[in-house]
Amino acid sequence: MTRISGRPAISTEHIYGQKLRVARWHEGSGGTPLLFLNGIGADIAAAAPLLAQIDGREVWTLDMPGVGGSPDALMPYGARRWRRS
Repeated sequence: MTRISGRPAISTEHIYGQKLRVARWHEGSGGTPLLFLNGIGADIAAAAPLLAQIDGREVWTLDMPGVGGSPDALMPYGARRWRRS
């Protein structure tokens, strides 16, 4: 954790039965939070230096399943899996 810049709030969230490690910079800042997806294979620390410098806005990012602090996916996933009926 020490290599994550800006000291974000780190939590584990449960989304559709999957655990994900989530980081939030500037919690409580005004406006709609910015969701930053670093892409499959990059963990929270990869974008931390950039995200820590964004002022005046809460910023969220996460470790995709099987990356960083998020455990492996429970099953293979793709775009269709996340579509709502």
